[in-house]
Amino acid sequence: MAQKNLNFNRPFFIHPTVEAIDRAAANLEKATVVFDRTGSSKFRKELGRELKRTLNERHQREVISKVKDVVSHTHNLVQLADMVCGALTRSYDDSHKHHDKYRQMIRAKEISITDGP
Repeated sequence: MAQKNLNFNRPFFIHPTVEAIDRAAANLEKATVVFDRTGSSKFRKELGRELKRTLNERHQREVISKVKDVVSHTHNLVQLADMVCGALTRSYDDSHKHHDKYRQMIRAKEISITDGP
């Protein structure tokens, strides 16, 4: 279950989220962005408004039409995104014997991976 009332540094969290989705903007049109219901309702609304406003203005078209939050354990696609992020993160940690095992399963679906900003 998602933790409630987490104190995020708003600009620090919102900016990289916008930039990450911006990398896919060329392939998005009137997209619905779904994220885990973490943090306060106020923060989630602010994140949604900022994603839509920034990306739609930056690309001068409707890149994102809707942003919604869900309880992650009830949404298969959010669970899949979490698994993919975990596989990618673990693949960089060579202290585990089979650190690249799960990344190998999804590697054929990778479009691009960018290290750093």
